[in-house]
Amino acid sequence: FSYFKTVAGTCVTILKAFFQEDYVIPDPLMPNPGDGGATLIPLSPLVSLTVGGELNKLANNVAIGRNIASVHWRSDA
Repeated sequence: FSYFKTVAGTCVTILKAFFQEDYVIPDPLMPNPGDGGATLIPLSPLVSLTVGGELNKLANNVAIGRNIASVHWRSDA
């Protein structure tokens, strides 16, 4: 099952080939904690989010999620 991390890394790498990594995402939004996430509000604090950075976070979250689910050793991520 270690191929899940390989697939996540491969998919992110392919997406990076199609999108401009340093593109800054304009007006990022986040779920509203006041209503359980039913609506979106402006990201606070306002930070600069790039496509490449968000794709890196996605691949990392896949790896960490498998550790949290106890299906891999921590060193594998």
